[in-house]
Amino acid sequence: MLVKTKGNALIGIDAVAITIEVNVSMGQGYCIVGLPDSSVKESLDRTESAIKANGFRMPRTKLVINLSPAELKKPVPHLIYPSPLVH
Repeated sequence: MLVKTKGNALIGIDAVAITIEVNVSMGQGYCIVGLPDSSVKESLDRTESAIKANGFRMPRTKLVINLSPAELKKPVPHLIYPSPLVH
């Protein structure tokens, strides 16, 4: 299953449009691709910890999260917002 949404990454003072795609398939594990900053990659561990701390289990599926455009480095995770312009 593939899910797409639009978002924005704040690069300096510019808001740059990005596309976030999440693919869920058979297997186990998860990863973020598309030149994320190291703090973005670490957010997976924080998310997993929060899910487990609240009594839930991580899904037994493989998640691949793609942030595009791939050539643009995506900084700090709290600066990636859902775009208000999504239809």
